Amino acid sequence: MILTSSEINMLSQVCRSHKATVTLALYVLAATTISRLIPPSSAKYTKLVAAVAISLRGPATASADDYVTAHKSYPSIDTVFDWSKATSYATELQPQRLQELGRRRGSTFEISNAGRIASSEGRWRIEDMVFAQCKVILGSALTMSVVGDHTGAMTIALTWSETAVAEAG
Repeated sequence: MILTSSEINMLSQVCRSHKATVTLALYVLAATTISRLIPPSSAKYTKLVAAVAISLRGPATASADDYVTAHKSYPSIDTVFDWSKATSYATELQPQRLQELGRRRGSTFEISNAGRIASSEGRWRIEDMVFAQCKVILGSALTMSVVGDHTGAMTIALTWSETAVAEAG
């Protein structure tokens, strides 16, 4: 899925008005969408397991390499999108930046946002970009990989495995 720079600009403005980020809006949207796929007969399940990758570039004072960790959470199964969830998750996520180093990820879904990739000058340059991870055997059942380009557009790649989720019935 590719979102244009004007679509991302509008989404960013809406996110800011709700004290959230695009990544956190995608987090709530993914949880809401997955919740809608859970059969009503599965009432015993009330939570999902989610992981959001967190850049440690700032706390690690690194510039060239990116240091990444993840924060695991357990969003309630809920079929209604609610901005207050994105806002409250931002509050939960902020102090976790340094507490998850070295831990394994095991989750229903994971969101990794590589951020905006800067334009390069010269003979070679990156025009369009897609970033995806495939850890479907050991990692999350669904992975959402997000990257922006120098124009402000954003690409979202979804990876999953048919065998990651048991069939209903």
